[in-house]
Amino acid sequence: MNKNRNYNYVLNPIYQAQQQTISKICSKYGLILYYPNYHAKDNDCNTVLIYTREAAEYNAKLEIEYQKKYSCYPSSEEYKKYICSFTNTDINGHFSYNFMNNGKIDLRSLNYKTDIENFIKESIKKNEVINCGK
Repeated sequence: MNKNRNYNYVLNPIYQAQQQTISKICSKYGLILYYPNYHAKDNDCNTVLIYTREAAEYNAKLEIEYQKKYSCYPSSEEYKKYICSFTNTDINGHFSYNFMNNGKIDLRSLNYKTDIENFIKESIKKNEVINCGK
């Protein structure tokens, strides 16, 4: 059985607060939060992927088509890419509830919610520039 570090008998409150913050911000901007099947298991650092609604819908349809036609999942290259991701990692890449994205976001700060939102907003801008004209 895979171990999930966030669940013993109750959900870790620090983890829960972080995920609620990300979820609220994604809702605000119409983004889709995705927890990969390896989220919080064994060597994962609570990976969360953020998709545009269009990309998430495309990926869901793609999976359904592949399941019907081939009874398997598409290759990773065929999926639309996420616009940003979050992991609980410190500056050295080690698991830590105090930081996100290799220490870029300090979750001990009183402004951590604003920092997460700014990170997502910047990712939205980058995604719009990359997809401009497509």
